[in-house]
Amino acid sequence: MAQWKDLFELLVWLVFALAIVAFWWLLRTRFPSLSSTLDVLGLSSLLLLFLLNTMLVRRLGALSLTKFLQYFLAGGLCACITHAAFVPLDVVKTRLQTNPEKYSRVWPTLKHIYQEEGCFMLFQGFSATAIGYFLHGAFKFSFFEFFKALVTGANKVQTPFMSFIVASFASILAETVASVSLCPMEAVRIRLVSEPSFARGFVDGLPKMWKGEGYRGLFRGLPCVLLKQIPYTYGQFVSYEVFMKLLSSGASKAIDLKLSMICGFLSGIVAAVISQPGDTLLSLINREASDMPISVHTFHLVMKRHGLGKLFTGLGARLLLVSCMLGGQFFIYDSLKALVGATSPSLPASTTESSVITKVSVQNNV
Repeated sequence: MAQWKDLFELLVWLVFALAIVAFWWLLRTRFPSLSSTLDVLGLSSLLLLFLLNTMLVRRLGALSLTKFLQYFLAGGLCACITHAAFVPLDVVKTRLQTNPEKYSRVWPTLKHIYQEEGCFMLFQGFSATAIGYFLHGAFKFSFFEFFKALVTGANKVQTPFMSFIVASFASILAETVASVSLCPMEAVRIRLVSEPSFARGFVDGLPKMWKGEGYRGLFRGLPCVLLKQIPYTYGQFVSYEVFMKLLSSGASKAIDLKLSMICGFLSGIVAAVISQPGDTLLSLINREASDMPISVHTFHLVMKRHGLGKLFTGLGARLLLVSCMLGGQFFIYDSLKALVGATSPSLPASTTESSVITKVSVQNNV
């Protein structure tokens, strides 16, 4: 009963945050000349709300600021490393989505880009990807831990159903926070890949996009980022926990990091499938920026123009991309947490705690 009360309190905090964002957007639309002042006030209000939440969590004794920063850094590094490593495949996936008339399969597309445009083109948008996904991963993993700690408090014992509910809410709320940091970087990256002549790179592309299209240009795809990333993160964390519980029952603690990587790979398959429509919509909106309005009408326009089947274009490349990335992400994330001794109230205990136990036992044997 106490956990449901904590969950209700969390939803109240979320309503306050959404109310601040809605009120800020309304004022910014009505009074564009005061946009800079309103931006400062809006961000300050959200920061104050976050600090109040942090005080509540510390009162519960569930998550210290030190652990939050450890999760922040570990999440940022694991996301940055894996996304940067798979930039060439992500370039191919974006080409398949934005130019299906010319590109239809993964390997021929990769070969064509390499032969016709050079090796450098396969790493187009590398800096935007590295910076954007460091921030995104840092916010996503740390706030996932934060929201779970806020709900569970000091009580680490949960029923399977309650654990599922809490993980679901935490993943959705954490991704909502993280997507705001990702959206501008993703908009620039997609524009660089789909229109190589747009800019020389991220440093050149970001101010150019800001100057040409303004704030709305960078955040034009935010609804689609949320449509893509919320199912993605939900599938990532919730299915990871499910696979971890199913596969770890008879597993040895000595291979927990391998198991973490396997479960991450499997969760990547789930995350890729359920987030594919939003990923395709995001690519199309950033490619067709000139005639895509920022409204729900965008979705109907894309469906009418391209059809339902279009939304799953490039799924094969994305399955390979996401499953490998998430396998690597959870391996790196758990490894970094084991190194600093940070235990997690969110992910299955067999992952983090057994990693620390294994590491300590190996050192003692040596």
